[in-house]
Amino acid sequence: MTGLLMVLTDPPAGDERAYHDWYDRHAAARLRVPGITSARRYRSVVGKPAYMADYEVDDVAVLDSPEYVELRESRPPGEPEMLASLPAPPDRRAYTAREEFLSDDWDPAAASVAVAVWMTVDEPDDLARWYSEEHVPLLFKVPGWMRTRRYELVGGGGPTHLALHDLSRIEALDDPIGAPVRDTLWRDRVIAYRTAYERRVYTLVKAL
Repeated sequence: MTGLLMVLTDPPAGDERAYHDWYDRHAAARLRVPGITSARRYRSVVGKPAYMADYEVDDVAVLDSPEYVELRESRPPGEPEMLASLPAPPDRRAYTAREEFLSDDWDPAAASVAVAVWMTVDEPDDLARWYSEEHVPLLFKVPGWMRTRRYELVGGGGPTHLALHDLSRIEALDDPIGAPVRDTLWRDRVIAYRTAYERRVYTLVKAL
C-alpha cells in the first residue's frame, strides 16, 4: 500500500456497453506497466461521475515512468475517439498512502462496496488521530466494514485527503451499530475545520 491512481468518468450517452468494453482493455493495459499492481472498477450508487477506477501502485513515481508515459501518449485504435465521446475529461487523482487499517474480518474476495470520502482540512494531524483512535475503531464494530485506507493527494484535483473504505455489504452503511460514528465531539470538531468535502458510495463492477 504505497500509492493509488483514481480515475472518475461518465460514459458516453447511449453507448455504455462500448465504454465498458473499452475500459476493460484500457485497465488491463495499465496492469502490464511495472509497478501497477491491481485495478478495480466501480459504479456509483448515487451521483456522478458514474464510474470510478482505482489502480494500486508500488509508488506514485510509476505514473511518470517511461512505460506509463508511453502508454498514455500512444493510444490504441479507438481510444482517442472514446475519450472524445465522454461527457467530460476523466478526473485523474494520484495519491500517496498514509495508513491502512484492517478489521479482523478482512477478506479481499468479499470487498464489493467502496466508500470514498475526500476532505481538505485545516488540522491534518488531528484528522489522522481521529481516524486511527476513534473513527476507524467505531466503523469496524459494524459487520461488513473491513478495511480503511488513507491517502494524501499528490496529483490532480479534488480535496487533499482521501479515506477509501472497503465493505462486504452495502447494508453496513445504515446498520444501527454504526450510529455512534456520527455522534461524537471529535467528529464534530473535524467537520468544523474541513474546507472541502466529497463522499460517494460505489459497488464493484470488476476486479482485474
